[in-house]
Amino acid sequence: MTKKLIIARIEFYNFLSHYFAIIHKLLGFCSAHLTYAMDFANAALFSIPVSDGLDNLKSHREQISKMQKQIKDYKTEIDDLSEKIKKSISYCKEKENECSITVRSIKHRN
Repeated sequence: MTKKLIIARIEFYNFLSHYFAIIHKLLGFCSAHLTYAMDFANAALFSIPVSDGLDNLKSHREQISKMQKQIKDYKTEIDDLSEKIKKSISYCKEKENECSITVRSIKHRN
């Protein structure tokens, strides 16, 4: 039985940073469109008069307000995810040149 050291270079951090960059761009796209949705919701809310006292309009205002809250919550979640992804990209970039490991291999002769 002989023992040999095999140095295996694992180069997947480059792939991961590229993959995370794509996800980061998609999250940015989602965040931008949620901002547009919030702008549209604001415009819709301001276009409905407050003082008319009509129950139908009041109901619409309440629905739009609920949607605004949901949009804001989604945007916060997406922005938080985006920050985590940015940190992962930075980590992968640091590790791209440090990604070698040593594996012990045992050859069996029969």
